[in-house]
Amino acid sequence: MMDIENELFELYMEVKKVKKFKSMFLDSPFIKKERAQEKNKIYLLLFCKLISCLVLYILCWFFLDKYLYENKLPYTVLLLASFFTFCFLTGLSVNQASTKFARLAGFREFHLLKKKVVYEAFEKRLRSRNFTVNQIEKYLLPYLKSQNEDRLAGSTITFLKNIIPTIFVSIITSFFALLINTAVREPNLKQEDFDVAMVTWISLGIQTIVMGAFMFKLIHHLQSILDYKKNHKLLETLFYNYLLKKDRKP
Repeated sequence: MMDIENELFELYMEVKKVKKFKSMFLDSPFIKKERAQEKNKIYLLLFCKLISCLVLYILCWFFLDKYLYENKLPYTVLLLASFFTFCFLTGLSVNQASTKFARLAGFREFHLLKKKVVYEAFEKRLRSRNFTVNQIEKYLLPYLKSQNEDRLAGSTITFLKNIIPTIFVSIITSFFALLINTAVREPNLKQEDFDVAMVTWISLGIQTIVMGAFMFKLIHHLQSILDYKKNHKLLETLFYNYLLKKDRKP
């Protein structure tokens, strides 16, 4: 008797294992042994760059704290600028190192290497279990899709995505109701004051919409990087890739 949940869990763990830092960057079975020294040079260079960036940021923070601490505005602006510069240089260094790392394995970019490694591990596990295309189409893939839908429907992120638009619409509506009630209760309210209040309400409404859109986008992004969401959706995608490779439409 086949336990679908256990089979999917094993596939999931196989995919997760090859994506781990140790497997991907330390063991690196996809890189030839004679190129191991080049890999170590990439790591060493990256380490030196990161340390240099950190030292420069600390020095910058030290001089700002010593000479501009009393001038709050320039101090804050330059401190934030140095922090974002540090983040940018760090991200750039990591991106360059990952690209060089991927090229050692014969890939143009790191994400292409990662896709290849993950799919090969998935396919190897799938073949070892001798699943037929029919079994995948009728049992494994539908069950996985239902599990993904259940996880998504019951997640906190989904709740926030549903409730946040309502909250921000309520804020705008409350501002408008407050404005109208104030105008009704104040018989001496001038037209000029009412116009100013309307302009303020419109401005606040636009800002609220922009803020709500930003938060909604941020939550959507967080949802896409959550571990359970990311890996189980990846598993579903790998199944489709496998079926397409077999020239079958799922």
